[in-house]
Amino acid sequence: MHKTIFFCVFGSCLLVSNVLCGTEYHFEFYTRFICNRPGFEVKAQFFDTDEFYFNGDDQITEQHVEKSLSGKMFFKEKGMLTGDEWLSDYFNVKMVLYHTCNPEGKEQQADVYLEPLFDIPKSSYTKYYQYHMVLDITNLEGEKTYHGHLAQN
Repeated sequence: MHKTIFFCVFGSCLLVSNVLCGTEYHFEFYTRFICNRPGFEVKAQFFDTDEFYFNGDDQITEQHVEKSLSGKMFFKEKGMLTGDEWLSDYFNVKMVLYHTCNPEGKEQQADVYLEPLFDIPKSSYTKYYQYHMVLDITNLEGEKTYHGHLAQN
């Protein structure tokens, strides 16, 4: 049985079923970092960047914090979003990364936008996304687009 919800905005009411608002979107990120120096630290977190200016980015995962003694690191993060994407066609996923993989060993930030975009099909209640990436983070800062492997159903 589905509930029906009324939203009233600017004097107009919309009738929305929880089929649209109750959808769960499950994400798994398999991430491998390469650093051309031994011993580095990372803090990485994944977000859906929203199109609407007044609506902030949606947190997909908790922040992953790790230190590596070698020049490589692998981790897997899981997360979930629910329901507010019924007007969108895709998730524009961004990884916010803080790391010390530079000659000075000082923390720097990089925003890494993941491609391809994560499609939002309108056909089922629960969606699953799995993203694989291998990224050299040596001296990485600013904004970057990364094309990885996305599997979705």
